Amino acid sequence: MLDEEGPNGTFAVFSEDEGAGYFFLYRPQTQDVLAQIRVYVCSDGLLVRKEDVQVMWSSDHTKCGVTIWGRMRGVINLSNGHELCIPLVDRDCQGITDPEWLKGFSNYLDHGQFIEDRRKYWREMTKRTEESARDKMD
Repeated sequence: MLDEEGPNGTFAVFSEDEGAGYFFLYRPQTQDVLAQIRVYVCSDGLLVRKEDVQVMWSSDHTKCGVTIWGRMRGVINLSNGHELCIPLVDRDCQGITDPEWLKGFSNYLDHGQFIEDRRKYWREMTKRTEESARDKMD
């Protein structure tokens, strides 16, 4: 189980139970579960370890989120009660990318988006270098 304390004694918690991963908001003082989403149900080949999961709060503490393998899987918005989850199906499935849902998670960087942006950058740099070399030869 992973947890991160948020506002007013509320905890964002990730827990696995009988092969399913759950992300929920919990208030221990009253033992209330305020919101809960199922992030995955384990299937063949889907092995999520504790070190693959990160629980975090937005900078203004109005949202909490859970990432697995560097991709945001679930977000719970305390201010309006809305939830968003893109269930984990396999290691390569896309996570949450909507900027409104990710707003405020300043230390979150989607792993898949980072890899793609890095590829684009290096392709462009290679193209520029090749063009520059051709210009010098002419």
